[in-house]
Amino acid sequence: MAGRILFPDVGDAIRSPTTGVGGELSSDPGKPPSAALGSQAALVSAAPPECQNGAAGSTSMSGRDLIPVTGCSSRSPTTTSGFERLLATSLAPASNAVQPSPLPASTSAYQSSPLAAGTPAPMLPAPGSPGLFAQEGSGRSPLPVASQTEMDTPDENRVYTHCSALDPEIVPFPRQKFSDEEAGYRFYLQYAEASGFGVSKGNSKKLSRTFNCNCTGKWEYYKPGETRQRNKTTKKTKCKAKIKLTKVYDDSGAIDHLYVDWLRLEHNHPLLPTPNATKQMACHKNKDGTYMNYIDSLQQSGVPKHCVMNIMSEMHGGEDNILITERDLDNRRAASRRAEHADDIGKLLQFFQYCHEQNSKFYWDPKVDSDGVIKSLFWSHASMQGEYADFGDVFTFDTTHKTNSYDMPLAMFVGSNNHLQNTIFGFALLGDETEETFEWLFRSFKRCMGGHQPRCILTDQDSAMAKALATVYKGVLHRLCRWHVITKYTPLLNDLYELHKDRDFRGKFTSVLNHPLTITEFESAWSELMAEFGLQDDPTMGALYQLREKWVPAYLKPAYCGRMTSTQRSESTNFSVKKCFVDEQTSLNRFAREMLRVIHRRKAVEATEIYGGTSKVETRAKWPFEIQLSRVYTRKVFDLFEESLASCTQYRIVMDKDAGENHWLVRHTSKYNIVSWMQPEFKVFVDAEAGNFTCECKTWEHTGLFCVHLLRAFMQAQIEEIPARYVLKRYTRNAHIELPFSRRDVQTKGADGTTRSFR
Repeated sequence: MAGRILFPDVGDAIRSPTTGVGGELSSDPGKPPSAALGSQAALVSAAPPECQNGAAGSTSMSGRDLIPVTGCSSRSPTTTSGFERLLATSLAPASNAVQPSPLPASTSAYQSSPLAAGTPAPMLPAPGSPGLFAQEGSGRSPLPVASQTEMDTPDENRVYTHCSALDPEIVPFPRQKFSDEEAGYRFYLQYAEASGFGVSKGNSKKLSRTFNCNCTGKWEYYKPGETRQRNKTTKKTKCKAKIKLTKVYDDSGAIDHLYVDWLRLEHNHPLLPTPNATKQMACHKNKDGTYMNYIDSLQQSGVPKHCVMNIMSEMHGGEDNILITERDLDNRRAASRRAEHADDIGKLLQFFQYCHEQNSKFYWDPKVDSDGVIKSLFWSHASMQGEYADFGDVFTFDTTHKTNSYDMPLAMFVGSNNHLQNTIFGFALLGDETEETFEWLFRSFKRCMGGHQPRCILTDQDSAMAKALATVYKGVLHRLCRWHVITKYTPLLNDLYELHKDRDFRGKFTSVLNHPLTITEFESAWSELMAEFGLQDDPTMGALYQLREKWVPAYLKPAYCGRMTSTQRSESTNFSVKKCFVDEQTSLNRFAREMLRVIHRRKAVEATEIYGGTSKVETRAKWPFEIQLSRVYTRKVFDLFEESLASCTQYRIVMDKDAGENHWLVRHTSKYNIVSWMQPEFKVFVDAEAGNFTCECKTWEHTGLFCVHLLRAFMQAQIEEIPARYVLKRYTRNAHIELPFSRRDVQTKGADGTTRSFR
């Protein structure tokens, strides 16, 4: 007796060409289609040697398929491999295990139903037989496999139609009337979505209009006589399902109505009546203009794709109800980018014209070549020029890449406002980073700002940039960013760090750069460090020492820098711009629009700080000068003042008898962490009557804020009021000056001057 495996065969329900209820096919016309899908179980018997050689065959028993075991090894059971023996052992029930009793047929979908009379009793598989199927008494469920009907070639004459449970109100019928062609299309589209197929518009004639299933016709390569190189499947199955509407005209020649003249609901392909399947079809996707514009806004705002889908799902009550897919979002984004890049320069000029119409103070300057092609571009909005008038005494300049599709470096002029926040004075996209281009840019920026020169400019260590600055901004202090200087020599410094790591060269080198407050302190500290580690002739340390006047803080103490000692503000602004607004695929016109958003975002952050600073400030102590400055300084600046005021209590002060009246010596009270080169005390001059204050550390001259030495002297001298000349306007709440132009980049009032207009 040939051993066979009995599987639940769902294919029996569709073996007969007889059509069942709701488009299903039944093997028994007198039995409902669901009756053919009974609960059955797999019964395993030993496979004979002829089946172990891969022979295939099938038979029928009680209306079910009996599929022989195939794919077994041709070795005899007595020569089984170690793996087969292990598999057989793992599948065999334990000797002391309780054997389960047979379960009734209605318990599970995988339980066996009674076999027909005369069916041989199942046997346990011999060693070497497949171990994926359940064994009698093993307590394991079988793995479902494909039925023989599924493996056979599909029946070309089989038909599919909608489910019988479909609402009859949405099923078309002969002689059904519609007011116009669009109404008929929408009705048929609704029926198609519920049934699970797509719709394509057929021929439109004077007397009729046809709508077809999207699987109608036969696919042909659009290049006759050639073979398609890329393998691509097609959904064209020559389906005949369609609806034909006949047009009825009135006496005036206009269409009075349409009616269903010809109708076929049977398809030759399976239908997919599930929301997740139908939204894959182009005709059932949401194409509402407002809906798609909202998605465009989300994508242009940098919202990730999965977040867009989450938003849509929340709006529609579940992802099944969203008539759009993630692939559609990708396609929509790609189409939007193509549209943005089309006539990019023309759209950029239109945007600049719009900005000029909103505020005539908007400034832009292109650099063109001999052919009239724009190579570089600088622009600045009215609000940015107003910020420069308030805080343009110091700014940093730096360039960054990967911000636009043309790979043009982005240059920004960045400063600091009265809330110690970054503020931007101008943008530029450069064709190159040569001395000529930098000189053109600096001249354009200077012209835009009315020729006003800053006190200090911080840049990286770029020779072309330095030469251009020396040409355009003569007499202005040009300072190098410490981070860029150190980064340039980092590989060489790492070798020194590793060589002298046992004596902490890194920590001592950093201390020499950070702690000296005067030139004398730095020179003494540097000499001591070089002697300790024997680096007097080291080329790396020599190169750093030669540039000391450009980047070491102690050399720049007498010069005002407004608390800006590096290009970190430019670096942080560049990072924010690339992370939140633009990327390497951004077009020029979109880039300019996003930069305006950057400005408005900065204004919103500043407004939050302004509003937060309107509340009354509670001082830590009750010194009269402290209360006075709490009313003048912004909240952020006063926080720094309070920290310095608290730190100054760690210093002791004595009269400098050698210098005379109003001269003091301020020394730190700590006796620890004192190095030989560190200056032990600082000389302070405080004349309360004349209102003159100076300190040897030059912190006020460098930043415009009081050092701990002066604050300690204020306490000692009982200073009640700080003269106005020692309070820089850039740190006050009223730092913005009156200008002859509006600072608004975009007007928000309507034509009547009262209502608010939004784009």
